Amino acid sequence: MGFMSAWGISSPTDQVIADLSPYLVPAMSADRAEPHAERRWQAWQQSPLPDYRTWYSDGSGVRYGGSARADVAAVESFRSLTAPGRHVDDACAGRAHHSFSVLDDVWEGQSEDSMCISVQSKDYAGTQRSA
Repeated sequence: MGFMSAWGISSPTDQVIADLSPYLVPAMSADRAEPHAERRWQAWQQSPLPDYRTWYSDGSGVRYGGSARADVAAVESFRSLTAPGRHVDDACAGRAHHSFSVLDDVWEGQSEDSMCISVQSKDYAGTQRSA
């Protein structure tokens, strides 16, 4: 058993970004206007993520020390704050505008020479069976 992830990174032109704005800017604005987004932002302002050099340390320089749970919670709060909302997800997946999809309308127009594509996998050892 294992998992696999694939990443594609491109550097679209300014024109491509301008073409995306009618689809993504309203979606981002709608996500930011939702009450839970404002509550997450206010909580984040009161308790921002600590310096990354202190993550998962108890202060003694030993990693994964006593504050690991607090650090994990802080990092997860950042991930929650920066995750796309429902409107952006819908816009990217083509559910908001049936004539637009990030995968079809952005990625397919990119040259392979201008993209970085990485596929990673991790296999886990199988379970041992006793006879």
